[in-house]
Amino acid sequence: MLIYHPVKSKILTPYIHKIYSINNHSTTTYKCLPSVYPLLTFLFDSELKYYSNKFEVLKRENRIEGHLILPLKEATEVITEGYTREISIVFQPFAISNFYSPKTNIHQADQLINPLIIWRDKFNQLKQSLSDSTSSLEKKIDQISSFLENLLLENKTQTEPKSPEEIYQSLKKSPPRSYHRKFSELAFVSPKQFEKIVRFRNTIHQAKSNDFEILTQILYDQGYYDQSHFNRDCKFISKITPKKLLKKQVVPKHDVLWCKD
Repeated sequence: MLIYHPVKSKILTPYIHKIYSINNHSTTTYKCLPSVYPLLTFLFDSELKYYSNKFEVLKRENRIEGHLILPLKEATEVITEGYTREISIVFQPFAISNFYSPKTNIHQADQLINPLIIWRDKFNQLKQSLSDSTSSLEKKIDQISSFLENLLLENKTQTEPKSPEEIYQSLKKSPPRSYHRKFSELAFVSPKQFEKIVRFRNTIHQAKSNDFEILTQILYDQGYYDQSHFNRDCKFISKITPKKLLKKQVVPKHDVLWCKD
């Protein structure tokens, strides 16, 4: 079961796209569609394994894992085994740089990042507090939010936090030679990949919202030259044809993140 939770903290609101939790009671297979959102994911009684374009969530009792998942550039299969629980914080594009030291070097080539590398003892302390089996789901989310608030305030002593829009506007002022490098460092995808993924996601979302009645107009509005242009992008990004993708159940409809049969 998928549940969305409000971002209660006014401090975090500019930087968090959404918070969701999943309680899964059976083996499930679905696809994560490409996105521009980094995820800080916590798994309870589970272990996450990552292969090339594939995640496996395996049941492991009395275990808590935390992972920073960088934006997916291609559709990625997810297989969950048995009963698993998850809490995920979805960051706005560019925003996560406000939560770690400017000296921290995160390689965009690495899809899965161990948060201990970034936050060390602070993250271990958070995991320890989350291990309390008597605490409610809402309390765990509050604990994660408090952890992020503290990181934001601590990093403020080194550099003033910037909203995603402020970061993007600052990037646009960069010289052409450094623009691509700086953009990729903060977004974890290249400017071209970013534009392609956002356009693709917007198109699928609008097509679903309008029952595909004005698909041709939507394609033009999103900057596609024609239907074949969209078809090529769709096959490259999602690994399936537009016809098959649009027939699948896309979840959630207002923000295309996953698809399943």
